[in-house]
Amino acid sequence: MTARLVCGWGINDSPVGYIVSDCPFYRTWHDMLERRLNRYDSPSLRDVTVCEEWKFFWAFKQWMETKDWEGKDLDKDILIPGNKEYGPDACMFVTHQINSQGLRVGPEKPKSGKKYPQGVQLRRLKGPDKYFSQIVIDGKAIHPGTYSTVEAASSAYCKAKAKHLRELAEKQEPILKEALLRWADIYESA
Repeated sequence: MTARLVCGWGINDSPVGYIVSDCPFYRTWHDMLERRLNRYDSPSLRDVTVCEEWKFFWAFKQWMETKDWEGKDLDKDILIPGNKEYGPDACMFVTHQINSQGLRVGPEKPKSGKKYPQGVQLRRLKGPDKYFSQIVIDGKAIHPGTYSTVEAASSAYCKAKAKHLRELAEKQEPILKEALLRWADIYESA
């Protein structure tokens, strides 16, 4: 059987007769290759690559079979802040709650089309405090306060984010706990 290219780069090297249509390993591998293409211009996926080993489906499948993956998302940058490559040493499976934390490294630049940093919005009311920070925890918006500058609102957001990450870390297995605490330190120092 001739291997087929997937997403213009990956190689489906599954054995003859292996059906990938309902295979969770193949779906996860395919989705990872799709993110590599960054068709939606997501800042967290800009310049993302996949390691040469995972170019091949069967190698990825063998790695994934050794992980606690059911009901979880593949993540590339919780373990290594700022990581841009999917690979066995950088990736892990995490709950959707953890994966949706919106973790970013360094001074936060607004997303395309946005004016303010992550967690900061303009308050439409008159008065000196015209910027507010907001963090969403378990689907509920928390407002650390309103401020006269974008910088102050961003600082409040970062402090609230760090606190939330520390609380979340306490409920995790050691490797994930350590990673979330690293992220909390990053937000506290921002």
